Order: sequence, then C-alpha cells, then structure tokens
Amino acid sequence: MYQSPLFEDSICEGKVNAQILFDHKGELKGLYTECLPAYSIVTAPDFFPQVDNFDLVEFDVAPGKIAGKSNFYEGGVASLATARLTPNPKLFAVNTLSDNQTYTAVLSQKSKVTMPSSQSTKFNNPALPKGYIVSGFLPDVASSVFAPGWDVTYSADKPGSTDVYLSTEGLGSPFVEDMKLCAASNGMWPASSPDSARTYQGALDRDYRNPTAIPLLDDELGFHKHSPAGLKMDKETFGWDGVQGPFMENIDGMWVINFADVGRADVVQNALDGNLDMSKLRTLTSAELISRMTCLRRCIEYLPKSNFNTHQKDGRMPAFTRWWLISAEPVHFGKDDAQGWGIPANLVGTDTKWVTDKSNAKVSGKGYLYVIVDVNDKNVSWDGFGRRRIELTKCMCAR
Repeated sequence: MYQSPLFEDSICEGKVNAQILFDHKGELKGLYTECLPAYSIVTAPDFFPQVDNFDLVEFDVAPGKIAGKSNFYEGGVASLATARLTPNPKLFAVNTLSDNQTYTAVLSQKSKVTMPSSQSTKFNNPALPKGYIVSGFLPDVASSVFAPGWDVTYSADKPGSTDVYLSTEGLGSPFVEDMKLCAASNGMWPASSPDSARTYQGALDRDYRNPTAIPLLDDELGFHKHSPAGLKMDKETFGWDGVQGPFMENIDGMWVINFADVGRADVVQNALDGNLDMSKLRTLTSAELISRMTCLRRCIEYLPKSNFNTHQKDGRMPAFTRWWLISAEPVHFGKDDAQGWGIPANLVGTDTKWVTDKSNAKVSGKGYLYVIVDVNDKNVSWDGFGRRRIELTKCMCAR
C-alpha cells in the first residue's frame, strides 16, 4: 500500500436543459416548445472582473486599426463569442441525446443593479463604468485564444483534425505555477490573466523574451527592499503573486537590473504562505488597462527601433520590442509630484527632482511615468538573494 496525491481542479463542463412546465390544462406557461440545451463551463478564476475582452478588442484589434499594431507578443484579445465553434458534442443530458449547438452567457451580480439608459451611456464605451460587478461570464469575457486556453479550449476526435469543438479537455489548469507562467507570457488571456512579463523579462530566452503588453504598476508587482522605493520607504512589499518586480541599482559603478528569475520564483510557496493578494487587481477596469496600453504604445513608438531578430523596423513595436519596462507608476503631471519609485536617487545627480518635481513636468494631466531600459544579454549573474538575477542596462525615462 502507498499513498498518492490526487489533484482536483474543479474545472468542468456540462449541458444545461430548461425544464418546461405546464399548467393544469397542459398548456405552456410562457416558454417556447423547443428549448435548446446550453453549454455550461465552470472555469478558471477571473483576476479582472471589471475587464471585458470586447473592450480590449476595441483598442487592440478593432477594424481600421493599423495592421500589426497589437501589443501582444503571445496570445491576444479575441473573445469566445468570435470563435464560432460548436460546443462539446459528447455532452448529454439525462433525458436527451440531442446535439448541443448553443452556448450562453451567465451573469452574476453583487446587488440590485440599475441598468443605465441608452441616452446616458453606451455599453461599448470602455471608459464608462459598467454599473455592475461580475465574477465572470461567457462568452463575451472568455478568451478564444487556445494555447491551450484559460477559460475553455478546443478538442477534436482525431489528432490533426480541423473539425474541432469547444471543450475543457486539455485545458490549462489554474494552479498557481501555471498562473505564473501565463502571467510571464504577457497575459496571453489579457482579460483574465495578469501581465507580469516585465517581472521576468530578463529570465526568458533571448529569442522568446515576451515584453509587457498591459503594464502592471510597481505597487501591483511589489517593491524589493533594495529597490529605490524599498530604500525610500525602508520596507519591502509583495505583488499580487507574492513576487517582487524588477528594479535598477548600481553595483561597482555599473547600472544593472535586479529581477526575479522565472525558474526560481516559487509562487506555490507564496500561496501556501498566504502571500497572494488578488485585491491588487480586482478593481482595475477596462479603461485603466487601455490607458496603460496606450501610454506604452506611444512611448515605444518614440524609442529607437530595437526589436526581436528579424523584426527590425517592424510596425508591431509593442509586441516585438526588446525594450524592458522596469518601472511604472501613475502620475498627475503638473499637479502632483511623482513618487519616482523606480528611479534611484543617484541616477542623475543626487536626487530625483529632475523627473519627479511637478514644476519640471513637460506634459500635463493624468498619465504614467515609465522607466524603460535596454539590456546587455551577455552579462547576467545571480545577485546573491537566491531567486533573483542582475543584468547590465542602459536607462530611459518616458512620460
């Protein structure tokens, strides 16, 4: 006899049939005589309940946009509603074996909801509040990027067959280590999975170094105790995944980037220690993420065209650039001083006022302060903390 652990991930699929009720005269009570079963999915956790794929599609791959301008090197923003695949035909109900050709959206609400009038707002405007809080719904929010898939994936009866259908068979399970790898791939499912690509960018293979697509801010990724912010606050914090973001430091007169190694960052242990904090992400909206993407795209367009391999001068700069975003913070330029969390005090002169003082702002209004670097791949070494590495760099600040 021996003991063996069993992993159960609670992801499943099924068919939902409506029960048609008759009155005492045998007549229908407000239902059609033919009710088709609906495809039902119990799916992976949604880290962004206020973000819809449809909203991001409006920004990233909407008709009329310049071809190849997607921010995403891996995955994309297409929603399940655009997949047009048949739900799993193998599912059956107790009282029928009829083909299942439908799948539907299931909504949930926190409290009573007053739907906005058509005169006051439009649902397709991601800058406006939704008026409701959801835990996840299909098919508008689920992704149709299947690699293998976060909410749902596809399957086929024979290897290599093009006759595919929606299924949870082969779905990537939402255990935390898989969650880490999805996040390191710039949020392949951007309305569901966080984008922590900039946390691990230096640890990835040179030809497969995913840049960030939707930047998470410094406080969402966590401050290392030796980072400029950690030194200023005299403490350290941890990000949504219990890891800490990259930061710039000076070692022996040379500027380097200190970053988490994707192979050694132990998110499983962070979960067991209670260091996962999803509250850092759950209030983010589509409008907020789109603002971050827009700022990143504009910054990359103004920087030298330093891209992956054959993609020199390629139009898809946000997706293929080798520039590394190592610090991001919100700023109200001209009104408030910036914190300068990612800028060492001795980077230029003896303080950060040249970039943080509101009187030095070259632009006005709400935006972001991004610190973007170029790295030297030939000089990477462990920094002595066990799970982090350092890499030589050159720095640029963008606003």
